[in-house]
Amino acid sequence: MITPILDRSFRDGSVLTRLLVADVRHIEHDEAWIAEAIGTLSAERRDRALTYTFPRGRALSVTAAQLLDMLIQPYGLRESQMTYSIGEHGRPSFASCHAQHVPDIDDILTRMDFSISHSGTRAAVALAVADVGDGQQIITPRIGLDIQMPTRSRQSLFRTVLAPDELRQMAALGHDEQDRLFQRLWTHKEAYAKAIGTGLQHPYPSPPPETIMHEVDIDDYHLCIVINPS
Repeated sequence: MITPILDRSFRDGSVLTRLLVADVRHIEHDEAWIAEAIGTLSAERRDRALTYTFPRGRALSVTAAQLLDMLIQPYGLRESQMTYSIGEHGRPSFASCHAQHVPDIDDILTRMDFSISHSGTRAAVALAVADVGDGQQIITPRIGLDIQMPTRSRQSLFRTVLAPDELRQMAALGHDEQDRLFQRLWTHKEAYAKAIGTGLQHPYPSPPPETIMHEVDIDDYHLCIVINPS
């Protein structure tokens, strides 16, 4: 069983978001465990895990599915019972669940969204759930999550990804500070693209100032969550 290294919750109005992060270094070379764990997943997550050639990729994918299972269990759901729909740009979302004993399951799924990200040896999953409406329209949250390990970025990548004002910020910094800022800005853009469902496309948009955003540092990794209520 995977043990999270981080378990954190955020409240934004009627939306509660819970974040779990785990490290796979202790299991990434245990191929027998990975193979057994893959067999416990939903068909979609199992197929996803098997697309990875190397053990670390499969370990990250399996771990993400197990973290998702932990997040939805309080609502009477299990990952192995889920089916998913895939958006135009590859964004997964819950489609249905085979848990017959859960009342109002369609209502629960309508109020629920998730996002998965992994980088280096860390897998992260966030689940956003809107409160039950009190005579008001039910909110369907959309969430985006990105986690990034530290990287050495190239100037050419800066010019491709960053907006003019972001490039000006970079120009005033030394190389180490540039790398840290780029790591943060990249998580902003990736999480925002996931939340609005567009995928990363040039030009790479940054979240507007009114965006609901949470940032977390985990050792030298940086993580960003964007909530886009709709």
